Amino acid sequence: MMRKNSAGFTLIEILIAIAIFSILSSIMILNFRGDAKTKELKNDCQKITDALRQAQTMALSGQQVTNGSGKSFIPDAYRFMPTCSGFPATCKSFSLIASSSPSFMMSKTRLDKSEIYGLNSLVINFIPPSADSSISVNGVATTSVNIKVRHTQNNTLSRCVSYNSISGRIDILDISKCN
Repeated sequence: MMRKNSAGFTLIEILIAIAIFSILSSIMILNFRGDAKTKELKNDCQKITDALRQAQTMALSGQQVTNGSGKSFIPDAYRFMPTCSGFPATCKSFSLIASSSPSFMMSKTRLDKSEIYGLNSLVINFIPPSADSSISVNGVATTSVNIKVRHTQNNTLSRCVSYNSISGRIDILDISKCN
């Protein structure tokens, strides 16, 4: 009696292949979601650094701003201020303000998927024409600040934006490098 060679797959082999494919797909989807949250956090940190650099540049150039009544002026300072609420304070937006008499809000930026935390009251002033800056945290003057930012959907995902008023350096750091 002769046996014929079969050229197909058995049902067990197909089920094992489908199971392996499903497991690998699940892992890839979870990694993609984690990477998306990391990217959202980086984008929000970049918004903060961009605003700080914009205020620095405006102070260096002595850029004029136009208030609501159409009047142009060079402010006494360009101010960065997070907008916070609650206790402990969480900030989901920040403002750039032309500080003069009266002060004028130049822009308000909302953080998409992140929040600034741990700072009840932060004010960074960039003073024209040399862009010297002053930092006040909870009413206390300091020379540097770490602005801690965390993802709103994953509190373990955090970074910080570090600003030093002496060197003028602005960096985005891992939370482990913030003090």
